[in-house]
Amino acid sequence: DTGNLINAGGESFVRVKIFKRDVVCRALIDTGNLFGCLISEDFRKNLGLKMVSMEQPEVGTVNTKSSVEILGRAQPLRVFIENIQKVITIEPWVAKDIRHPLNLGREFLSEQEVDAR
Repeated sequence: DTGNLINAGGESFVRVKIFKRDVVCRALIDTGNLFGCLISEDFRKNLGLKMVSMEQPEVGTVNTKSSVEILGRAQPLRVFIENIQKVITIEPWVAKDIRHPLNLGREFLSEQEVDAR
């Protein structure tokens, strides 16, 4: 249960704190993301996360005329997510030019037993 989802302009967000850092951001709860956790290229750089894989799978979007460019996978990131009482480790894919620092997809929501309805 995410409890305090923030709804803005038809999109849902949750606050995320980066483990052992004074960094808080909003993560998009993206039920249409069937791929995996995404981190923006800029946010990865700001956090100083290393790239651990340069694999670049093709990822589609709801808009069939566009896609998300994946640059690879970042090192694991430990986070606190609002209303989840434990540290969670994510292994985010780095995406170029996404609008939000973090994008949490269906796989993540299922693993964490989050009901984002």
